[in-house]
Amino acid sequence: MRLSTTQITGEIGVQWLDHSGAVAVTASYGFEDFSNPALRDRGQFRLGVEIALGKRSVYTPLPFADPFLPVVARGL
Repeated sequence: MRLSTTQITGEIGVQWLDHSGAVAVTASYGFEDFSNPALRDRGQFRLGVEIALGKRSVYTPLPFADPFLPVVARGL
């Protein structure tokens, strides 16, 4: 017996972060869909809470460069 299948996977979710950055709440739904009827499709809900203890926040923003800085530096 040969196993030939295609899998489609997807997930969508939302995240809420409080203004202090100490608490994050996430919720998402994901699924796996197989083209082979011998395999079971699967769906799942995820809920999560992250709490930072101490002075460090749950997420630290990434330092992005100013996209217009080269333009301003050239005086354009």
